Amino acid sequence: MAVELIKTGISGLDQVLKGGLRMNSSILVTGAPGTGKTIMALQFIYHGAKDYNENGIFITTEDNVDSFVESVMIDHPVPIRTGLPSLAVKLLQRAKEKGFSIIF
Repeated sequence: MAVELIKTGISGLDQVLKGGLRMNSSILVTGAPGTGKTIMALQFIYHGAKDYNENGIFITTEDNVDSFVESVMIDHPVPIRTGLPSLAVKLLQRAKEKGFSIIF
């Protein structure tokens, strides 16, 4: 029986994981502050909502809306040359649409 995998949307991580995360499994992401746990989770949820029409929810007990947006913008700033919106802007735009929720 083949194991079904879900792509994370982070190509280097999918490569290390040999295709992605196991479908229908619980994943615990741990690490010291500033190691990218929140960004990884948000990229995974955003990728699922955008590319696969999957619903997603991000729950945090440590942030409020302003500090959340500020921290995500600092960790994933707007590329100067391309003018593309940051991950925070994309997430908030997606949250206004369907399929993605952020709970503080």
